Amino acid sequence: MTERTPFDKRFTPTRKGILIVSFIHFLKDHLPVRWSAIVAGVVILFSPAIWLVIKLFSFSPEAIFITPSVAISLLLLSSAGYSLLYFCALAGPGYNVFVAPDPETAERERAEVEVRKSSTPKSVLELDSARLTEYYAINQTQAKASFRWAVVAFLLGFGTILLGIWLFYLRQESKSESMAWLTTIAGVVTNAVSAMFLYLYNSTREMSLYYYNQLIRVQMIDLAIRLAESQADDGEKTKARNKILGDLLAISHAVGSPLPSSLKKRGKPPSNAGTA
Repeated sequence: MTERTPFDKRFTPTRKGILIVSFIHFLKDHLPVRWSAIVAGVVILFSPAIWLVIKLFSFSPEAIFITPSVAISLLLLSSAGYSLLYFCALAGPGYNVFVAPDPETAERERAEVEVRKSSTPKSVLELDSARLTEYYAINQTQAKASFRWAVVAFLLGFGTILLGIWLFYLRQESKSESMAWLTTIAGVVTNAVSAMFLYLYNSTREMSLYYYNQLIRVQMIDLAIRLAESQADDGEKTKARNKILGDLLAISHAVGSPLPSSLKKRGKPPSNAGTA
């Protein structure tokens, strides 16, 4: 039976990332501690659900009321249990956990070093491409996070509304109109938060499209330069260079790629959109 290659799991070199990687390696080196952490993670993860079930099936309607602070505490407690189990899973033999910068960030830093050594048109073009790639990757990460939180907020809001309906219509022995209204309002507010996350997701996708269009322009310029340099005849190479120079001057005076609607309202492109 062939041995499976461990999956690489990278964390960014921030204080949080360094602490997480150090904790995971500690769990790797201490197997009894890891098993104790797994048991603790399971207990912490499911303890809010058990507590809620006990509250729901209690005979006192007032006992069902959950204040916002208690709800946040339960959510944080469940998240802590999930995170602990996640770290225990990464401490297993199937993962290689390490600290390293994003590939896009490393490429941008390498391009900046090349520009400082020799500021040639090629190195400047590579730096612009690396910067735009990094901005595009950051926007993609933000868009995924916004969409994920939008789904979580929607499920929480919808579940809260269903809880209010259940308290008012299905629990006739402890019918509480005030509790039904409170849970319904809380569910509507949570769904409004979900809509806000979806709006952020849409805005981030528009920014990602803008950076993608700028990146395509830079790559097309780089391809044109490479094709011009590949000409064997010096006369044809000069004509190609002059053609590229003329096109670049025309592009610099023309309108660039369409701005996202959020940027059109401001009337200006983002300051970090690259120089190409």
